[in-house]
Amino acid sequence: MKKRVVSWLLVVLMLTSMLPTGVWAEDVYRSSEDTGRYGVSTLASAADAELEGFFDEWEGIATVANAATLGFVRDGDKLKSGNTARNDTYTRSTLKVTMLRAAELSFDYQLDGATQNGMEVKNGSKTLYTYSSYGSSGAEKVNGNMSDTATVQANAGDVITISYYRGYASSGSNCMWLSNFKASLPAQVIFHANDGTETTVQQGVFGSGTLQANTFKRDGYRFEGWATTPDGAMAYADKDSITITEDTDLYAVWTRVYRVAFQLTPADAQFSLYGDEARTALIAADSGTAYTLAAGTYYYSVSAFGYAAVQGSVTVSGDAQEPVVLAEKPVVTVTFAYADGKTDVDGGKLTVRTGERDMAAEEGSDGMAFRLPAGYAYDWSFRSANYGKQSGTVDLTGVSESGTRSVTIPMTAKSAWEGAGDISEPAAVDGVYQITSGSELAWLAQQVNAGVSDGTSFSAVLCNDIDLGDEAWTPIGNGTGKAYKGTFDGQGYTIRNLYVTGSTSMDYGLFGTVYGGTVRNVTVEGRVEVTSDSSRYGIAAIVGQLYGTTGGVENCLNRASVKGGQYVGGIVGYVAGGYSSDEKFIKNCGNVGDVTSKGHRAAGIAANISGQVAVENCYSTGTITGGGWYSGGISAYVDSRYASVKNCYAAGSVTGSGAGAVFGKVSYSSTVVANCYYPDTLSVGDSKAVKVTEQQLKTLDSAAALGEAFMQDAKSINGGYPILTWQITTYEVTFTVTPEDAEVRIDGAKGKQNGNVWTFRLPEGTYSYTAFAFGYADESSTIEVSGAARKDITLTPVEKRTVRFSVTPKDAGAAVTVQWNGKTVAAEQDGSYRLPDGTYTYTVRAKGYAKVSQTLEVSGDVTVPVVLELSTAWDGQTVTAPEVPAGALLPDEAAARTRTLAGYTPS
Repeated sequence: MKKRVVSWLLVVLMLTSMLPTGVWAEDVYRSSEDTGRYGVSTLASAADAELEGFFDEWEGIATVANAATLGFVRDGDKLKSGNTARNDTYTRSTLKVTMLRAAELSFDYQLDGATQNGMEVKNGSKTLYTYSSYGSSGAEKVNGNMSDTATVQANAGDVITISYYRGYASSGSNCMWLSNFKASLPAQVIFHANDGTETTVQQGVFGSGTLQANTFKRDGYRFEGWATTPDGAMAYADKDSITITEDTDLYAVWTRVYRVAFQLTPADAQFSLYGDEARTALIAADSGTAYTLAAGTYYYSVSAFGYAAVQGSVTVSGDAQEPVVLAEKPVVTVTFAYADGKTDVDGGKLTVRTGERDMAAEEGSDGMAFRLPAGYAYDWSFRSANYGKQSGTVDLTGVSESGTRSVTIPMTAKSAWEGAGDISEPAAVDGVYQITSGSELAWLAQQVNAGVSDGTSFSAVLCNDIDLGDEAWTPIGNGTGKAYKGTFDGQGYTIRNLYVTGSTSMDYGLFGTVYGGTVRNVTVEGRVEVTSDSSRYGIAAIVGQLYGTTGGVENCLNRASVKGGQYVGGIVGYVAGGYSSDEKFIKNCGNVGDVTSKGHRAAGIAANISGQVAVENCYSTGTITGGGWYSGGISAYVDSRYASVKNCYAAGSVTGSGAGAVFGKVSYSSTVVANCYYPDTLSVGDSKAVKVTEQQLKTLDSAAALGEAFMQDAKSINGGYPILTWQITTYEVTFTVTPEDAEVRIDGAKGKQNGNVWTFRLPEGTYSYTAFAFGYADESSTIEVSGAARKDITLTPVEKRTVRFSVTPKDAGAAVTVQWNGKTVAAEQDGSYRLPDGTYTYTVRAKGYAKVSQTLEVSGDVTVPVVLELSTAWDGQTVTAPEVPAGALLPDEAAARTRTLAGYTPS
């Protein structure tokens, strides 16, 4: 027998040595079938032979497992940590104790080591003893050199770990010994099945605790709770709280019950069963309408659509099947018809419902007749592609007899989109969808957002102005995976009454996400009101997020108000992606809507730019209100080395933290910013842009060089500030003038000169012009513009006067300059001037004399006397090289020699 045991131990030890680090050995003790209150345990694994004999008092109470690696080893009458006599650190020796029943465990411990080492005892995740200097709430600290007795109270099913931890400063001899493993049981609750058998189960309770769930079952009876005597009343509910100081007997309380099933007609009727006549104590069914009930009287309520409701009662004294039959209500047949006998209804859909129940039309009625049970009010609604939505109510609540009714549906031409459900597929020409209504635009959004053909095949054109009816709009494109990737051309039309709202994290706008696609030539009116403030998404009227390396937004105007959490823009909310040579753009766009962000970054054109994009020829006159970091008239935050912003202006009020008239912040000096302006009327400035006067900006003065994409606001459609040339229809007006150097001026317009031809682009209207040239009479008149126009002008020469200048002193070497309309007039060979009547400016300069500059009115031949006065002041123009003594160096030469001597040679 001894040889067999030894052989068995050797085999198991060999197998255990093959386990990977951290694997637990089999439990040392396993409970066999219960043979009494304390049970019996048997040795389970020779791998834990080191533990044999140490845990006899824990038999039937707990099982113990030793860690397969660095486990505890026998050391005389003690267990010693297995991570002793090692030079490595941060190791553990651990015992795992699994509780079979509630008990208080105790053991002695002795530590020999540094304070970085010590004992850790945990019950599940709760630390009871700790080696850590930082401790753990409620845990006792055990480290360094200590010895004492540890106690642990645990319930059945708890897992206790006892470890010795070696820290970073451990020496090889540091260790922990364990011994004297004891166990004591708390007071026991003995649960009696009380069903005529002697079956019991036990639970240990340390003073106060919660009763374990009942595990007894008794056919035909329902468990109610626990009594303190076999025939007593219930004293404790299942899983109730209890406090005991000694062993306590509890007896199951049972109630005789029966199976009762209610059979309903109709089968889908709603059935409720109650334990009281007031119908407040609802009883839960076992399943469907089957119940387990004690003897007594019960009350039910039954209802079904189209049937009269019933209330009744049933007395239970045994198993039963109880039928409940409801009576049908009267039925009214309601027939709908289109007003005026309309037969051209496109895609008409009639819906009739009561509450949440949709009613089905009668077969063969083309969806126009319905059999409706009396006793209810029915709401109906009608939609079609070409007629406006209609709705109404058929009230049958007071009807008690079957019959018929007729309803006429008013027919009015459809003028606006009618919201979700109003969807119709547009026609396509050469693969380009022709959008003529809000329902067709909604179809485009539906297809793109469903991920059909990854959004690349949905190029579209707007064929007319459309009205979105202030209905909640779902943006076209949702995230980069379902983004819009086609080309949308608004063809100069307007989308009115856009309403975008939402609170989830996504991109918001007419378009949500555009990835490599292009949106152009569209104006948007309405409102965007979003509460989402996710930092990865954009909110704007036109495009929420512009992503990718190509595509963009051009020739778009926003008139909508835009409100959101953060990254809120008039044209684009968030620009991302693109660090290549491909072009992504926002150009020729304007924002006149107010933009508000309750969080970070609000701007008129693009709130946040973090990728490559060229922003050109854009403006914003709307009010920009930022709630957090950065706000700007054009962009709140330009955080890209690859972005450029050119030929833009902002004239609306900008407020918020880090507000700038044009930019909130430009992160990189390599970002190209050129020809960006703002008027001096704004309360905030901008170091990245140029401040000009309001008048300079409105008149496109040379101080505000915005370029040819802009024109003056002659029609005052933008508060007088410059507009983009595409915003208003203009016609080419050409003047051919003689002489060739003549000029043509029209108030509020800038023309181009090519030889003797002047060209203007003017909106429809009447304009005053003046043509003038030196030596000729001005010609002023008006021109009517309603289309392209052309006018030839020949100016008439005028009589000239001889004007001479008599300068004193005569030997001063004076130079005389005469100017007319900012241009210098050439003198005759004898120094005199031939000047028509008019106003001129002359200037006389001479070295050593003060400059003389005066206005001259010419109405006849005249000699103008000029007396010069000596002066050492520079006249602002004359330049004369100084006299240099022989051998001296000029300043530049001296500086050059100094740099050369210092080791630097100028290029």
